[in-house]
Amino acid sequence: MTGQIFPVFLLVNLSDTLLPIMLVVLLVGLIADEYRDGTLKLPLLMPISRGELLVGKMAAAVVMVVVLMAVTLLGGYAAGTLIFGWEQEVIIGEQMFMVKSVTQVLGFYLLTMIPFIAYAFIILFFSMMFANSGVATGAAIGVHFMPLFTGGFFEKLQPAILNTYYYMGGMALTPALDWQELLGNLAVIGAYMLVFTVINFMTFKKKDILY
Repeated sequence: MTGQIFPVFLLVNLSDTLLPIMLVVLLVGLIADEYRDGTLKLPLLMPISRGELLVGKMAAAVVMVVVLMAVTLLGGYAAGTLIFGWEQEVIIGEQMFMVKSVTQVLGFYLLTMIPFIAYAFIILFFSMMFANSGVATGAAIGVHFMPLFTGGFFEKLQPAILNTYYYMGGMALTPALDWQELLGNLAVIGAYMLVFTVINFMTFKKKDILY
């Protein structure tokens, strides 16, 4: 382990466990808690449409993903350099990566960030569906962990499961980037973003805001 690679090691080990849970806790209240507290209707009393309000919520979700990744990246560099020093060669599992620059690590984080943004849109959907943030949290976490088991039993489903793409950041560390694979991954993630953007707008438009 070295300071150069520790941010990568950190994100690899947190991307399917702690980070999704943290993201749910941070985002699920954007709509559910405001609906429960009666503050969701306040912006709508001004000349702001539901669509504009939802765009603001989705933008806040994207910003939260960026902040979460930035904190992980900076914390990984600080802790890794302090504890392990600064080297370039590292072994992760059975693969060896030669990280030659911070740019590669930034690419790793940027690629990992994309599927997390799609997951953030899914969290917003559950935040709209349930007025109770506890129920919304459980549903959002459940929809994250369930495919991990389902994909293990049905390997053919893995290309269609969002969790599969949490690790595509490793493509930024390989000597030659496979653009065809990258574009295929982005197409699947983009489909998730598009579908849940449409679903979120339709759901929010029809949601009865009574409180």
